[in-house]
Amino acid sequence: MKQKDGEHDHRSAARWCLFVVLLISTNSGIAQLKQEPTFHANRPLRTKVTFGQRLNIYDWLYVLDYQKDLDNRLSLAVNESFQSTLQSISSDDLWKDNQKLSIAMAYRVSDRLAAEANVLSHVLSDQLAGFDNDVVFNSATTRLIYKPLPRVQMRPWVGSHWQTQTDQSDRGTVYGFDASVADLALHGYRNDLNLLGEQAVFPRRKNQDLRINYRLERQFYESTADTLTLVAERLRRDSFDADADGLFVRDLVQTNRGFDNRLSYRISSDAGLHFTNALFATGFRVTNVKDDTSEVRRDDEGFESRHAVRVHVAKRGWFGSLGWSFRFRERNDQRPRSSKPDPFGRFPSIGFDTEDALVTLTGRTGFAVSRSDSLSLFASASKFQFDTSDTTNSNSHDQQRWQVTVSHVHRFDRSLQLAWRASAFLNHFVFISGRFSSGNNWERNLQLTPEIVYAPGRRLHVRQSFTVRAKYQTFDFDDPATSNRNLVNRQFILTNASRYRFSARNRLELRFNLELAEQGKFFYRLWRQQRALSWRNSEVQGTFKHQAGSGWQFSTGFSFFQQTRWEHRVGSAGRSERFLNERHTSVGPTAEVFYRPGPTIEVAFAGNVQFSTSTRRRSERVNLFDLNLNWSL
Repeated sequence: MKQKDGEHDHRSAARWCLFVVLLISTNSGIAQLKQEPTFHANRPLRTKVTFGQRLNIYDWLYVLDYQKDLDNRLSLAVNESFQSTLQSISSDDLWKDNQKLSIAMAYRVSDRLAAEANVLSHVLSDQLAGFDNDVVFNSATTRLIYKPLPRVQMRPWVGSHWQTQTDQSDRGTVYGFDASVADLALHGYRNDLNLLGEQAVFPRRKNQDLRINYRLERQFYESTADTLTLVAERLRRDSFDADADGLFVRDLVQTNRGFDNRLSYRISSDAGLHFTNALFATGFRVTNVKDDTSEVRRDDEGFESRHAVRVHVAKRGWFGSLGWSFRFRERNDQRPRSSKPDPFGRFPSIGFDTEDALVTLTGRTGFAVSRSDSLSLFASASKFQFDTSDTTNSNSHDQQRWQVTVSHVHRFDRSLQLAWRASAFLNHFVFISGRFSSGNNWERNLQLTPEIVYAPGRRLHVRQSFTVRAKYQTFDFDDPATSNRNLVNRQFILTNASRYRFSARNRLELRFNLELAEQGKFFYRLWRQQRALSWRNSEVQGTFKHQAGSGWQFSTGFSFFQQTRWEHRVGSAGRSERFLNERHTSVGPTAEVFYRPGPTIEVAFAGNVQFSTSTRRRSERVNLFDLNLNWSL
């Protein structure tokens, strides 16, 4: 019985994630239908068909897009999208089908008044989710578009929604209104105002949208402007869900109120100052509404404050900028407190509050040393502080980060260029509570990347680079005599990308990557390493491309990849010994075909067959390919 309860909790969590995803996608789909119809904007019938395979995953996609003015007043728009995914496994084949259809007709009564009717159908059938993920949503809406003034628009609408979710079907009425005032000049200020209100009423559910957005902008003179944006939003979504007690309604209410102000000030002809200030208050409440109870699963109130200032200077031969930013966020759980929270009761995570603050200082500069040399420097320092009132997991912590990057470019002549970049990154992570202080650690990253670009003419182009990277992680309170959790990772990466053009229609491309890496324990005081793992990755790709004509392009080639991994153990003599852990090799041909006989049709195919061998698994063949067809009538 406990196992079934655990499975039920896991599925409920998965449904909760799906609920948020569907909330966003459904809201986006409705917003697409609210676009103003465009007259005299004929588009030919365009269709797209794709098919792809990735290991045991098969994808099909069909898209249709059609828009036409039937006469001077009437227009028609049709959009269809159908996507199907198959996951083929030994036990069974699992499918996911996602279909969306939108049909809209618009009729222009006069220059100021128009009417629009549209129908939307969305059907989702999903076996890949592992739980009841199927949704059927249909809607029919009629709206008027009225422009009493050139910059003022009003749109009322009414419609009907049909929805099936968790084997529960219902039908509701939707009505709404939005209005906008665009680019209205008052006393030298530009004003933009958008209002939207919508409500869908079902027998047991209710969905609501309310959005107010006001933007005030003025440009005083060149490079000096002020912009203020005020936002007020409220969103409610009700959906069906089920648990061991039966079907219930999950009610989600989300609010957001605040403003964003951006000021740009021109100090001189080559310098400027920028300010950003934003304050937002948010709310997020989730309630499970059942026949006899209402369970508040989440009730958060949040606040966010963002501030930034940046000054920049750009003169002939050099530039520089200096910036400071601050962000503060807090989340307060409004659910009632309990001295003994019950993880399986009405308030399983009895609330705790959190606060975090981030302060960042950045600087950037670059200048030309000579006609052949340029140098740039970037540096940043930040502090992040996180506090929580959670007593069961009091993971309050501080984090400090420093980063420095130096780049240099030298041009020997028009055909040869050398660039290198060196960077250092330092991170210190400290827990405030002594219970977690064993996790306090330092992280140090060092990296050097030189690169050479050689292009003596239009035929040959070579880009050669290598990277040396080291990462050291050391813990503050480790005793080397009893334990050592300090880690070191080292990497050497060599990359070459070359291209040679035989003629205007033929060229050869080669790419080579080599990575040597190792990982092990690190003794900070002795600055010594005891290797535990090491590996080598080798990758080679070669492609020959041929332009057969104005509409044909072929390419054929090969790909090779090999990874070898070793384990390192200390032998009886006290010396480190290396043992082969695994070797994996993949090699196979590649091909691409692109055909466009005219402006109305094109066909693209990309395929790759990999023959894989491994010391731990049986040999297999992997097919990777995509087929894409596009045409318009």
